[in-house]
Order: sequence, then C-alpha cells, then structure tokens
Amino acid sequence: MADYSREGNLRQIAALSPSEEAASLAHETSQRVRLDLEQAIAAERDPAKKAVLLGLHARDFGGAAPEAAPSRLGAFLSAKGATEQPGGSRASLSDFLDNLQPAAIAPAPKSAGLLRTAGDIALKGAQGVVGLGESVVGLADLATGGYAGRGMAAIG
Repeated sequence: MADYSREGNLRQIAALSPSEEAASLAHETSQRVRLDLEQAIAAERDPAKKAVLLGLHARDFGGAAPEAAPSRLGAFLSAKGATEQPGGSRASLSDFLDNLQPAAIAPAPKSAGLLRTAGDIALKGAQGVVGLGESVVGLADLATGGYAGRGMAAIG
C-alpha cells in the first residue's frame, strides 16, 4: 500500500507521465481554452479576480489578453451614432432591435401517448388513496393520544 504520509511520496504518486503532461499542456493552451479564458476576463467585474485571470492568460498564452470587444448593441450604436439617420435622428435601441434576426423557435415537445397519460392518472389516484388513509390515521392518532398510530404500526 502506498505511503501518503509524506508530501514527497504524494508528489511521486500524483506525477503525470510524459504523455499525460503533453496532453494536459496541449489542452491548456488550446484555442478553445484561450477563447473561454478571454470571455471570462471580459465578463469579470472584480479587479482582483480579473488580475488572476489575466495572469493565467499571460502564463499560458504569453502577452496581454485582447481588449474586450464591444457588445453587438454597443458596436451598432457607435457605428450608427457617428452618422445621422435620414431626417436628422440618431440610431436608437429600437433601431437595433428592429435589425435583430428573430431567434429560432423550438419545436413543441412531443405529446405523451394515451396509455402513458392514463398510467400517470392511475398512479396519482393511488397516491391519493394512500395519502387519504394516512390522513385518517393521523386524525385518529390526535384523538386517541397516539394509540391509533401505534395500533396501525403493530398491525403492519
């Protein structure tokens, strides 16, 4: 059995093989991890947490993280705000919303079959009968000072 009492022994046991180390490094420096990290940096509001994320980015990818790109709304308003709209009005939120593409509507969930619905109704009915019996025993238990419940427990 391995001896975990010393830190050195634990480090030897937990050490990665060269192929595991290479796979880990490839994952940590992949484009997907980089994009996820850059999104986390852009979304983070706490300066201390953001500094930690920026440090991770510098360690894994070198250099500073790119500045956060403006939101679609910000980009739209800054582009439209630089020029006047016809009639002298500036771009607005309603203009942005009018230019958005509608989201795809999810299809309606498939209906459960008639037999499944009937089975669900029967199950709920049986649960109600059991609950009614428990209620009757509970009320009798209150009236008899607990003897009705003990009697039912003795019966089984």
